[in-house]
Amino acid sequence: MPQKNYHHLAYEDLLDLEQGYADALLDHFSNGDDAEKWVGVRVEDFSSATLKIIVRDCRIFYSKLFAQAPDAESEILDQIDEYELGRCFFLERMEVGVGFNDLYLDREHVYWLIEAAAEFKPFEAEPCKCGGICIGGQNAATGPIL
Repeated sequence: MPQKNYHHLAYEDLLDLEQGYADALLDHFSNGDDAEKWVGVRVEDFSSATLKIIVRDCRIFYSKLFAQAPDAESEILDQIDEYELGRCFFLERMEVGVGFNDLYLDREHVYWLIEAAAEFKPFEAEPCKCGGICIGGQNAATGPIL
C-alpha cells in the first residue's frame, strides 16, 4: 500500500475554519473585476503551497484569539460555526465592509475578533498556472503572507 505524503495538502484536509477562508477567497476574487481569470478555478485545485499558507494564516489568527481571550470570550467560540468564522475572517481581512459583523455577536466580541485579525492585510491575487495563487506576480509559496 502506498504511503500517504503528509507534505501534500489538499482542500479536504483543511479544518472547517480553513475551508471557510479558502471558499471566501475564491468567492471574493471570482466575483471581482478580474472574474474571467478565475473561471473554472476550484478550491480543490489550489496547490498544496497555497493551502499551507491559508492554514498558516488561519492558525495564527486562531492562536491570537485564544492568546487574548478571557474565559467568557473563548466560550463564545463554541457558539460560532468554524466554517463561518473562517469565511468572515477572510472578508474582514479584505476590508470589504462585511466580516465578523455577519456573525451577529455583541459589539465587544466583534471587536475581539477584529483585534485578533488586525495584522492581516488585504491583498490582490490571481490564479497561477501551477494551481497556486499569485500575489503581486509571485507564487504564494514564495510571496508575501496571503
